[in-house]
Amino acid sequence: MKFKIVLFFAFLMSSIPFFGQIKISDEAYTVYQKIPQEKIYVHYNSNFLLTGESLIYKIYCLNTSTYLFSDFSQIAYIELINANKERVLKQKIRLKKGIGQGDFFIATDLPSGNYKLIAYTEWMKNKNSFYEESINIINPFTQKIATDTINSKNSSILKKDILPLTTKNGFLETNKIHFSKREQVTLNFNENLINRTSGNFSISVRKTMPNVSSEKTTPLEFTQSENHNKLENHNSENKIFLPELRGELIQGKIVALDDEQSIENKAIGLSIIEKNGIYKIVNTKKDGTFYFNLPEEYASEKAIVQILESNKNDYKLIISESKSLDLSSLKFSAIKTNSQINKSIRERAIYLQVENAYNELHQDSILPPKQVESLFKNALINYKLDDYTRFNTIKETTVEVIKNTWLTKEGDNYTFHVRDNNLHTNYQTKPLVLIDGYIINNHNELVDFNPKLIKQIAIIRNKYKFNANIYQGVISVKTFKGDYTPSSNEKSLSITLFKPLPIKKYYSKNYTNTDLKRVPDYRTQLFWNPNINLTEKNITFFTSDVTGHFETILEGFTNDGKPIYEKIIFTVK
Repeated sequence: MKFKIVLFFAFLMSSIPFFGQIKISDEAYTVYQKIPQEKIYVHYNSNFLLTGESLIYKIYCLNTSTYLFSDFSQIAYIELINANKERVLKQKIRLKKGIGQGDFFIATDLPSGNYKLIAYTEWMKNKNSFYEESINIINPFTQKIATDTINSKNSSILKKDILPLTTKNGFLETNKIHFSKREQVTLNFNENLINRTSGNFSISVRKTMPNVSSEKTTPLEFTQSENHNKLENHNSENKIFLPELRGELIQGKIVALDDEQSIENKAIGLSIIEKNGIYKIVNTKKDGTFYFNLPEEYASEKAIVQILESNKNDYKLIISESKSLDLSSLKFSAIKTNSQINKSIRERAIYLQVENAYNELHQDSILPPKQVESLFKNALINYKLDDYTRFNTIKETTVEVIKNTWLTKEGDNYTFHVRDNNLHTNYQTKPLVLIDGYIINNHNELVDFNPKLIKQIAIIRNKYKFNANIYQGVISVKTFKGDYTPSSNEKSLSITLFKPLPIKKYYSKNYTNTDLKRVPDYRTQLFWNPNINLTEKNITFFTSDVTGHFETILEGFTNDGKPIYEKIIFTVK
């Protein structure tokens, strides 16, 4: 099924002008309507947060019909929306077989109020469909919030405080009910159930407190109801958003400054300059539009887009932004508290200030991006310049070190050439020249570059076809720092990348480390793991110096689409 879908969209992108949304034929629209839709469920740590805390989350992207994990979209988006329906925060998340994760810090200047957490994919935007949950945020440092007098005997706000203590619930079992401060907790998984269950799960252990909003939606409730907004007739005029099937999409178009200039089939390059630089070359459609697919992970926040044509000064480059969701259906409610809730807020604010003072001692670790593999790595001939005599110019280096390459000059302009494996000399077809992933269209840039900054030069001698462009070989230059700066004379467009969040390994305090004994510990979030492996049978974590009731919540979906939700509660005294 997915193969047919990929072919369908490959046909659309190769034959129809593309800019934001695309308009398709009635026949194609009929096919589109048969393609499975997606919906997103988010497991997050709390819907009641203070400024200075973090919202941690796991994304489950599912097929709307089967609730199996979707491998359709490779990118998801999550946003925090305020009561004015303004975007406070937006993050981009990579999905792997429908699964993604992330977190965001609640800025200390954010006002108290009811916010909405929404999540979606580009494909979901076709029906204006998105996951929605209320998030109440309290800023205890800048303003007071409204207080209502509430009868504690019948108030649903206080119901968390009277939840029964449980050590066992389906999948989960703790080794006991009551724990001391800084004591190790062992959480066991029910072996009989685990042996019959496989899927993807996440777990949160957090202090309970009087709540000022409704309970969070569980996976079971999510699958039984339409827990996301959707406008059935949102699509009009056969226009659709293309899904991000192979990674991020960067979209744009060129505009001719002279109406007589063609804007079709013009080569456009995108370069992400870093130690393992990434480059893309595409050609414009009939109306001058283009797009780049970015499945690779990268570290840089900058990219350079350029027109790879000799008459590039005859055009203007434009990078487009995708159309936003229609958020008119969102409804917000005021936050009201009582004296008991306000007391809890004050205590938690003190805990937070102490924790933030020692933040450097318990930071999460960011996993490095995966190494980008060269498309022509097996054919590269590498020259590490420190292995040879160092010359003062690139021209000398080319002559004395880099075999089967040479330079020609016409007027003030130099051109590099690469001899093919049959020792043929081809003056007509230029090689592809790169520095740290930046596409060098004007070869003078490399000729004028300082060779002492270069770590290695690699060449490929075969003809190299990239998209619709053919090059006689490749010359790939890597600097020591991987931070090449293009010449200001080159007409290019520098863009800030809205890059996906890196994957984190979340910190878990371990009191077998005696160095931590003198450090205050006022964590209210004791444990978070977005990728629980149930076959490990148990996990361990430590309580903090905070007392009270703590809830352990396991959420997720099995590989056959069954929702899983388990909660147990224990105390710390």
